[in-house]
Amino acid sequence: MIEIQTPNFHILRLPKTKTFIFILVTISILTIIVGFFRKLEPVPTVSNTYCFENNFTSSRLVWPEQLPYGDRIIEQMYYVPKDYRYEMTPYKRILIQNGIGEDWEVLKSDQGEFIGCPVSQCWLTHNKSLGPDVDAVLFRHYYKRPEYHRPPNQIWILFNTESPYSTSLISDANVFNWTANYRWDSDVPRTYGYFIKNNSPLPPDGGKNYALNKTKKVAWFVSNCNPNSNRTIYANELAKHITVDVYGGCGTNKCPRTKNAECFQMLKNDYKFYLCFENSHCVYYVTEKFFANALSNDVLPIVMGPKRRDYELMAPNYSFIHVDDFGSPKELAEYLHLLDKDHQLYNEYFRWKGSGTVTRDTRFYCRLCAMLHDTKRAPRHYEDINEWWRGPGTCQT
Repeated sequence: MIEIQTPNFHILRLPKTKTFIFILVTISILTIIVGFFRKLEPVPTVSNTYCFENNFTSSRLVWPEQLPYGDRIIEQMYYVPKDYRYEMTPYKRILIQNGIGEDWEVLKSDQGEFIGCPVSQCWLTHNKSLGPDVDAVLFRHYYKRPEYHRPPNQIWILFNTESPYSTSLISDANVFNWTANYRWDSDVPRTYGYFIKNNSPLPPDGGKNYALNKTKKVAWFVSNCNPNSNRTIYANELAKHITVDVYGGCGTNKCPRTKNAECFQMLKNDYKFYLCFENSHCVYYVTEKFFANALSNDVLPIVMGPKRRDYELMAPNYSFIHVDDFGSPKELAEYLHLLDKDHQLYNEYFRWKGSGTVTRDTRFYCRLCAMLHDTKRAPRHYEDINEWWRGPGTCQT
């Protein structure tokens, strides 16, 4: 422990005004010194959901080429660049160029998004006039060339949460340095949800029966009613062999979005299965239907979208049923009837409960801030962002 001796002020022969100033300056210096030594040991102020236990380090595999199919989200959560010195490090300034206003994510301007981050020396702005002075620019959902002259070393980031089917072709395909979206192979992944494993599993829940008192079989909340889409055709065929209750604009059952809490409670109490059928079948495209609607409400998700491997990257083990595992909707329905009758078999899909937490908060801005402070990183650049974003094999027709 370092003991810092404060000056014996009463023996100083200084005029009162000068003495007062001297005291203030001395106290300020001591405060800075103490604060510096305290900050050398980062405090895990991030939400307890992430079970941080002083594991912040620069020895993390944070870039796609370092960990192609591993959990880089948790790696980035723990990442603190080696030369980062907290308050002594200059701020990184981030401009969100466009795409503000989504109702599912309310952004806090300035420094609000970085409160509690292990690397917090960043601030956000929506003020486009600051474009020439910022360190990074986020282009959200679409790209429009800024009017200012781009300074050297400014990082441009393509930030998408929608699939390629819902986004436009990018005119300047070679201007982007980083990507940030739901794709697991993006530079800073921004998934719709995430399963965070506990460091130590919680005690068993006493053999809870997740099928108990559930009298209904399959529910589907859907508003996009394209009758020719693969998911609609599949769901209609499935409904010939098992009861599927359709809620929203595409069905006769009503549960408005203004009453989300009530709808989810009904889902949790009454239904055993939930259709998580994505409207776009693109790599890694798994939306909130899977995380918020199903996993968080003790109902077994039946998924249609990307391949099983993509779900397994971000979901608990043995927590969902993939339609690709069955030869036909009829075959799937037969398996669902089996689970409906056999509670023990049904409950096997909930053994993951207690092993971690399902969340939609991946601390994206915390991770982005940490990555921007990595001064040792190699320059990154996409020669053709359209090829990466919507090239062959990215989406299924």
